[in-house]
Amino acid sequence: MNGSNAAKDTLGQITSYAAVQLSAQFRTHIYSILIVRNTARILRWDRSGTIVTGAFDYDQSPYLVEFFLWYSAAPAAMRGKDETVSTPGRYEARKARKALKLTSDIPIVQLSVPGPNDTPHSFYVATPEATAYTPPGRTTRAFSAYDPSSDKVVFLKDT
Repeated sequence: MNGSNAAKDTLGQITSYAAVQLSAQFRTHIYSILIVRNTARILRWDRSGTIVTGAFDYDQSPYLVEFFLWYSAAPAAMRGKDETVSTPGRYEARKARKALKLTSDIPIVQLSVPGPNDTPHSFYVATPEATAYTPPGRTTRAFSAYDPSSDKVVFLKDT
């Protein structure tokens, strides 16, 4: 970064985009592309910070095309999908909505958390809303969650 006001504004803008995406979705990491004039950089954002490639001329280099080819072929987890999150069945979603007092237009997801002896334990929560924060950090989110094993609403902390 060259330290100019324009560079600082750009850094703030792309950081805010990454922060909103990471807070509104269940992701382990995300990627973005920064294009300035004839150069590009690939950025990988996660909770510990950002990895940025060196600038390359995207008209002369195959890096950007290769990135998109590899990205499109990569498994969901490598693209940043949090695999502990899934879509519940209709019955489970209906039961969770009733317990959590949610309307049918609010999406519900199933979170799988390791339980005793690493046995998966499921909780059902509403999808998160975007909140302002910076990508590096704990990014703790709190949910009212439906626990089907106890048939109760519980407090669940996601980090």
